[in-house]
Amino acid sequence: MWGWHLKCEQGTRRFWKIPGTARYRSFSSDWVWTYEYDHENRLTVATNGALRIDYRYDAFGRLIERRTYGSSANTNRLYYAGWQLIAEYNGAGTLQRKYVYGPGIDEPVRMRFTGGVGTNYYYHADGLGSVTEITTNGGFKVESYTYDVYGTPTIYNASAIPVSQSAIANRLVFTARDRDPDTTLYNYRYRYYSPSLGRFVQVDPVRLAGGDINLYAYVYDDPINGFDPYGLMAWYDRWLENSANFAAGWGDALTSVPLTDFSLIGASRKGFGIDYRVDRCSDAYGAGHGFGTLHALTLGGGRVAYAGAAKVGSMRLLGRGATAENAAKAIAYRNRLKSLFNLAMVDKSKMLTMEKALKRYDTFEEIIKASGRTDAGWNTLGVTLLGVGVNSACHDPCK
Repeated sequence: MWGWHLKCEQGTRRFWKIPGTARYRSFSSDWVWTYEYDHENRLTVATNGALRIDYRYDAFGRLIERRTYGSSANTNRLYYAGWQLIAEYNGAGTLQRKYVYGPGIDEPVRMRFTGGVGTNYYYHADGLGSVTEITTNGGFKVESYTYDVYGTPTIYNASAIPVSQSAIANRLVFTARDRDPDTTLYNYRYRYYSPSLGRFVQVDPVRLAGGDINLYAYVYDDPINGFDPYGLMAWYDRWLENSANFAAGWGDALTSVPLTDFSLIGASRKGFGIDYRVDRCSDAYGAGHGFGTLHALTLGGGRVAYAGAAKVGSMRLLGRGATAENAAKAIAYRNRLKSLFNLAMVDKSKMLTMEKALKRYDTFEEIIKASGRTDAGWNTLGVTLLGVGVNSACHDPCK
């Protein structure tokens, strides 16, 4: 192997790069896997002599097909909602499994296995999000899982006897990520992770922006505390992940530009190189986006309603005559509007009184007209926010 470059050595396994190619080869004392990558550094082929696996991806980098060639050929096609795997079909187009998730991007709740009559299985996870048990509708254990520190699973059947493969073809295991049953690599979306090496087999696509000078490291070599749903940067708290997605959705909805998919907050994230951390298809982002949309509609609609109500009230009173009585009614009406829309804050001294009005204006007509005038700048902002809210309500952030 003269000229080959040793990339990593761990126990009996060595990981080499073939010079002049984008191919890597992993060696151990009992088997050999060869990995090949495309120009975007995505795993496309894995071979070990007896078995070949081809991988295909969509334009977003999601794995959409896994095809094996050996003693027989098998095809597995994967379908997603955003970045969440929701269904698997075989090569003949028959549904094999479908999935339901909780609020987190890697929080599977149920898998429906369509083999035979079809059965629902339910996931149970530990604090890291790794699947520990799978049960039936009646709560009976089907399989359980334990892991070494870097995520290599040991699978147990219902009788707690170790088995080599999942009887229900479960693929969501360590940190609820998709595990290849043959290569044992985990698909962390933007790259693959090897639990036997304890690191990724591709460099971090965001390079040093991932926060580690070791571009192959997995969660700063702290796998018992951290997780990395995208293969880009370590997370240490799923509550923090959901909060970040919620805040991003809120900000994107509140700063979207009408008639476009552009948002000022989203552009800022891209400018700082952190937009990849946001999962626009997560439940947390959707909730934040909905809240931001409601926020914009409430603020914008409230301002527009306030300005309109003030103008209409002033015009009606002026039509009844520019008298002292109508001037007093105009002042009282304007003050009630301010209280209703909370525009006077808590400082009641800023509310207009007849005494103040008589000092500021010369006639009752001017007082009535003034009660219908509102700040043009704030009105413009209100109309803009109303447009933002409508735009956000009509826009699907996951698309």
